[in-house]
Amino acid sequence: WVGSADPSILIRRPRTCLHLISALFVEMVTQLMLDHMTLEDFKPYRVVLAPLGILALLIPFGVLSTNGVDDCLLAYTVGMWVYLVVKTRVIIHEITAVLGIWCFDIVTPRSNRIEAGEKDAINGLDEREKLLKVH
Repeated sequence: WVGSADPSILIRRPRTCLHLISALFVEMVTQLMLDHMTLEDFKPYRVVLAPLGILALLIPFGVLSTNGVDDCLLAYTVGMWVYLVVKTRVIIHEITAVLGIWCFDIVTPRSNRIEAGEKDAINGLDEREKLLKVH
């Protein structure tokens, strides 16, 4: 979309474009896998694609200058990667909480650490308090 409206954008900002495309791909594939595992319907038109559509509409009408397009593309790319990091963190937390395991320690169940009353080194909270704060 944006490449057809402004063909020189790939020449001006090749890495930013590739990082954006990879972030969008990772988000779509991650959601596709989650929807498949949870037997939900995959919706290919997503909110994360809205800024791309808006950029594609604004560029041909000359609303944004070349520097404005580059700045918007960079902001969109950074925002997309931040969104992916947060989404991944939330997904990992939800899956490990449902399964009752720790992310890197699947041998020790969560309930044993909670019953033992282990304290968090950073916050000084035991696992029961942490779970109550999250939910």
